[in-house]
Amino acid sequence: MLTRCGINDYDPSWLRGLISTLRNTHELMATISRDMHSGHPVRVAVYGAGVPGWLAVSLMAEYPELFPVLYLDRDAARFREVDYNLNVLKKPALPVKTLGEYVPGEADVLLCATSPGSYADIIKDLDSHSIGLPRYFMHFNSGLDCIHERGVPFLLTTPGRCGTMWMRRMCRFLAPTVGYNEVHCINEDLTWNYESILGMRIGQYAVGHHEFTPELRAVIEAGELNSVYLFRDPRDIEVSYSFFSKRFGDTQRYEFDEDTYSWTIQHMRSWLGNSANKPVRFEDLKADPGGVMRQFCGLVGWEVDGGTFNKVVDATTFKRLSGRDAGQAVNNAHYRKGASGDWKLYYDESIKDRVKELSGDLLVELGYERDMDW
Repeated sequence: MLTRCGINDYDPSWLRGLISTLRNTHELMATISRDMHSGHPVRVAVYGAGVPGWLAVSLMAEYPELFPVLYLDRDAARFREVDYNLNVLKKPALPVKTLGEYVPGEADVLLCATSPGSYADIIKDLDSHSIGLPRYFMHFNSGLDCIHERGVPFLLTTPGRCGTMWMRRMCRFLAPTVGYNEVHCINEDLTWNYESILGMRIGQYAVGHHEFTPELRAVIEAGELNSVYLFRDPRDIEVSYSFFSKRFGDTQRYEFDEDTYSWTIQHMRSWLGNSANKPVRFEDLKADPGGVMRQFCGLVGWEVDGGTFNKVVDATTFKRLSGRDAGQAVNNAHYRKGASGDWKLYYDESIKDRVKELSGDLLVELGYERDMDW
């Protein structure tokens, strides 16, 4: 049986993996019973073949009255292997379905019984095939014994040039471990697809520089869409964008871009002016990425285990993403400099006067200046 499943009896790592899977499956069943069971069967959809998948299925099959199991996979090719392993273990056959055959509401919990590296692809597969994944999600990750509730969708909005891709990278690493999937809400002409944003389901999120439209305001204020707004000193945004927009030309020459600055101020006023949008500062993220990301996870309802969280933060530092220390500028790079207060190197008195006219009150309100005397 072990050879059939790809396990070499003489390979200690495989045996350790088998023992870990047994332990995690029993913990999983105990967790489901503790957190969800209320006298009714908890329907479990198991996704993923291989040792974790069929072993989880076989153990749960011992308690059909508590854990009726449905086995899911991309196509029917894997079903024969599952049937074979259950037959070897003298377990009854289980209902099996492909992703395209899954009917919303058939399961209460989704169990991803695969390696952590596969979570992102799995969640994306499931999300693209189904109009309603189970609200609760679990996976085999030793050290994390809990059910994740796929909550209301959320929107991470920024005015741009303030750590958007940095934050997005961390979200992309963390999201699959809690059963979330990013939705790309952008049209071919690079305009924002607000219909897709408004149509997001539980367990989905989007990232972008969206306008605070009346439709978005309505669903956010109603609690149907969670909203986080990442922002930065608008003067640093303008300087960064000025160089970024010329990245294929003269990247050494700075020019104040009043149109960009005015749009940035309007964007910030509209989003920060509504208390339903939860603010996160780039300057805080830069000073304490671990602390701010934990705050962010709390805002969107993600429960991430410490080991995974620390790995993601360590893997997405400015130096790892850019190959340089923060403060070392490459003007034609996406990750240009990663510094705060860079505007002081470029603004002369005439630019300062114009910026005060456009946003002096906002800079004071946000704490970037004490008064207008700067």
